[in-house]
Amino acid sequence: DGAVEAQNVTVEKIEKNEDNGTVSINGGIEEGGVDLWRSGDIYRTVTYDDYPVYYMMGELVLPVDDSVTLSDSSASVDAVPVETNGAIEVGKAVSEDKDNWTPYNTTVFTKDGVVSNILRIWVP
Repeated sequence: DGAVEAQNVTVEKIEKNEDNGTVSINGGIEEGGVDLWRSGDIYRTVTYDDYPVYYMMGELVLPVDDSVTLSDSSASVDAVPVETNGAIEVGKAVSEDKDNWTPYNTTVFTKDGVVSNILRIWVP
């Protein structure tokens, strides 16, 4: 599925695609290798369905900026994003739906180690 957590991979071939920011190692997932996608200034592994692969590295508590914003379009594929602003209101919105925040539908942005923006999208 493209996951390589705690696996040693002998690299025999690397193919870079500068147009879309991908790197295929040993032919990519289709050939038993690994695909990496550029996300900002880092590369991440992906699965066959193009979802990122996440590995538990531990837990971290980050402070939230007083002016944090939440953009939530997780209600449906066509949902108009619901915008929530401010640490107190964003905290309430997250608390009202505690069980539906996942690494697959939620992206947390930080600036200088402080949560500045949260984006949640619809995932089937």
